[in-house]
Amino acid sequence: MKKKILLLFVLGTNTLLSQNLTLSTNTSLTVNNNSNLFISGNMTNNGTITLNSVSNSYSSLIINGTATGNVNYKRTVNAYTDNSNNDDNDLVSAPVSGQTFGAFSSNSDNNNLLASGTLRAFAPFDK
Repeated sequence: MKKKILLLFVLGTNTLLSQNLTLSTNTSLTVNNNSNLFISGNMTNNGTITLNSVSNSYSSLIINGTATGNVNYKRTVNAYTDNSNNDDNDLVSAPVSGQTFGAFSSNSDNNNLLASGTLRAFAPFDK
């Protein structure tokens, strides 16, 4: 049986670097808030990858090659408070390059985004 070794290099406080990444079935990888995972090659995910966040600290996953499989991004957003502080808006965008904001915001997993019917407080931004 061939053994595979996963090499992750720590760059700075909470940054991991990998050349290629393959997660097998029934395995998981969690990127905590205030942490980053950079993959210079390709990613194949047959397990579970989760990116976590809290109200003021987020995680990121950057892949320079191709990616297959799903990634769960648990992005914390403010709840509607109806107070005078105007602190219930977050500026969010689709987390995946090439994904439209409409497709992202209409996904049932994102029902915590503030909306009025189908209207959102923020719209897509294209350079």
